Amino acid sequence: MGDMRETETERALLKEAIRYFKAETSGYHKLFQALRSKYESYGEFGDKIRLTNLSNEEADRLSGLLRKRYDPGKSAQIKLADLENGLKETRFGELSLLRLVEAYYREPLRSKKEKKQQEQLIWQQFWIEVTVELKGLFTREPDEKSPFLPVCMRSQFFDWLQDLTEQQATGSVAVRQWYSSAPEELRKSLRMVAQVFCILDALGKSEYVRLPVLAAKTTGNPHAFDSNQALGKLLLYALAHAKKQDAPQHAEEIAQLLYEHRVLRDDLSSHVMVCGITYVDADEQHSGNHWPKHEVIGLPLRMVVNKPVWYPVMRPVHTDVRVVWVMENPAVFSAIVDRWEQQMSDHPYPPLVCSSGQFTLAVWALLDRLVQGGCQLFYSGDFDPEGFQMAARVWRRYGGEAVKLWRYTTSDYQQAMTTQYEIDEARWDSFAQSILQNKWADTPDWFQEMVQAVVTKRKPGYQESIIDELFADLISMY
Repeated sequence: MGDMRETETERALLKEAIRYFKAETSGYHKLFQALRSKYESYGEFGDKIRLTNLSNEEADRLSGLLRKRYDPGKSAQIKLADLENGLKETRFGELSLLRLVEAYYREPLRSKKEKKQQEQLIWQQFWIEVTVELKGLFTREPDEKSPFLPVCMRSQFFDWLQDLTEQQATGSVAVRQWYSSAPEELRKSLRMVAQVFCILDALGKSEYVRLPVLAAKTTGNPHAFDSNQALGKLLLYALAHAKKQDAPQHAEEIAQLLYEHRVLRDDLSSHVMVCGITYVDADEQHSGNHWPKHEVIGLPLRMVVNKPVWYPVMRPVHTDVRVVWVMENPAVFSAIVDRWEQQMSDHPYPPLVCSSGQFTLAVWALLDRLVQGGCQLFYSGDFDPEGFQMAARVWRRYGGEAVKLWRYTTSDYQQAMTTQYEIDEARWDSFAQSILQNKWADTPDWFQEMVQAVVTKRKPGYQESIIDELFADLISMY
């Protein structure tokens, strides 16, 4: 009973002390603030603390406690030994300084290092619990079911979780912020993303799923995975990490990333213009041209991805390689078709693909399937920063065996160059900087030399000026 009475006595004394030091006119709040700040920074109170710009009340209380004069408006340098001795002279002398400060703030004092360590333990426990919970969603063991997803979505998802734990994953900063503000909401959102991975994991090798349908199936809201929603961003982080990429920033990058995982945002608005190209249905035993031989067709993404095999109707005369001619300029495309009608009207249209500017997802999807079918792409574009960037993208995506950069020599540039149109110097400067940063080292040496020559002259060149040469190359094949 003696120990219990002593404990109760201490508690009563501590309660009285806090009432005294927290009294509205006590003047001790700044002192306690300084003590807590010092402890949180160093894990101890140290030898001394400093108070600045003392109020009348603060100066009066410190002078009485420490038996030393302190003036209002001045700073005070207080030795901890003096403070502890001063407290011992009061009726609260039996209480330690640490216990007083902790009781004042109604929480244990911890250093910033200790807090960080504790937060890290809680963070790690969160991810352990999430991982255990979500592993139950995946019932199929990893396999090589799909050529589009050579690594099982299961392992990709849990690799992402592990890297999030270590804050080294795509989206780590945003996920940490979400965790700090709403950890349970994050937990629920991770479960929804895991459900998406389960669905993708179960797709057949030629199956695609539309993003709104995927969202409705997993969340009940068809807009839940829109890229401006937190859940949509979380899904993009996970998919980008699976591809070892940074999070996509632009609509084109988002659509491309989703497509690589066989998710389509919209399969009707993205088109590609073609002629002389046809397809084989999955259930067809033989191939054939599905359109009139003299027809330019606009293919929506929906049709491109739903047909497993695409190929050119005509083959070159002197080689077994299936060649497809690709360009971004619709005027050049039409000019070549016009000439073909005049000179080769008894032949089907040649196999041409036109992107009509920057490549849409439909263009990439068609080229993917043509290359997978063994076709070689002859790509021609303009001699300007954007034209070079598009040519480099095609080269990087498919490699030198599948792509021939068509009419991109220095002599072609000399003929295509114009002095009638000036490109803004900022565009040239930005492009030149990318060359200095060695961003073009993965393209052919001769292409790099030609690009450097154009940048030096700072005069663009356009395909319209070499239509004769483009058509001559094409017609010579047939």
